[in-house]
Amino acid sequence: MRRRDEIAPAATPDPHVRATLRAVGRCFGLGGRLREAATLGAGHIHDTYLVTYGDVGSRRRFVHQRINQRVFRDPVRLMENIERVTDHLYASLVPDRAASQIVRHVVTLLRAGDGRSYCIDDAGAYWRTYAYIEGACTHATIDSPGLARDAAAAFGRFVRLLADLPGPRLHETLPHFHDSPWYMEQLRRTVEADVGRLAASVRAELDFAFENETIVHMLASLPPDMLPERVVHNDTKIDNVLFDAASGKALCVIDLDTVMPGSVLYDFGDLVRSAASASRED
Repeated sequence: MRRRDEIAPAATPDPHVRATLRAVGRCFGLGGRLREAATLGAGHIHDTYLVTYGDVGSRRRFVHQRINQRVFRDPVRLMENIERVTDHLYASLVPDRAASQIVRHVVTLLRAGDGRSYCIDDAGAYWRTYAYIEGACTHATIDSPGLARDAAAAFGRFVRLLADLPGPRLHETLPHFHDSPWYMEQLRRTVEADVGRLAASVRAELDFAFENETIVHMLASLPPDMLPERVVHNDTKIDNVLFDAASGKALCVIDLDTVMPGSVLYDFGDLVRSAASASRED
C-alpha cells in the first residue's frame, strides 16, 4: 500500500492573519463568511492557507496563498505565466473530458473582482486563490516503480499539452534556475571567498566537482536543433503531483511557479534525481 500524505490543514492562523484572509476572500468574491482557516502543506516558500467559506450546506474550500516576493520578485509576471499555462491546459483537456472533471485535472485559478488573478493586501503583499481539489493527496517520497511511472506520466502529459502554447515566450520567473554553468561559477566564487572557512572540510567533494566540470557545460553547448526550447515544469518532484486519494491515479501537476522556457531534459533529470532518493526532499 502506497504511503500517502493527505492534504490536510495544520495550525490555525492568528487573528491578524485571519482578518487578512477575510479581506482576500472578499477580493476574490467568495460568498458567505469565512468559517475555517488553517495553514496548509509543507512548502518553504509561500504562505499557504486552506479556507472554508459559505453557509451550512453550501460550504466550499479554497487555497489562499501569499506569494513570497523575496523569491519571486515580479509577482505580476509570475501570475501572467500561470494564467496562460492553466488556461491552455484547460482548453487542451476540453475535447476529452467533461467540465466537471477538468477541474480535478488542472489547478483552477480564481479571478479577483477586477479580473486579475491576484490581489494586493494593505501591506503590499500579493495573494492568489485556487479552488481546492477535494479528495486529493500527495506523496512525500517515491517508494515503488509504479509510483515513479505515474509521476513521470503526469509530468510528460503536462509538457505535451503545453507543446503548442501560443507565444509570446513565457517569462523567466527565476533567472538561472537550471543554468548549471552559472551555478558552477557561483560555487567557484564561494570557495575562493571561503567566508566561513569551511572549504577545507569538503575539499574532496569540491575537487570531484571541479574535475568533472565538463559535464556541467554539456547541455548548454548543444545546438538548438538538438535540444529545442520547450515549456517545462522545472521542479519535477513527486510532491508536485496530486493523486486521487481513492483510486491512487495521478490527477494533475501543481506548483507552477517555475513553469518557464527550458529543456525537457531538465524535467527528466530532476525527476530521476528526486525519485532515486528514498528520503524526503528536506
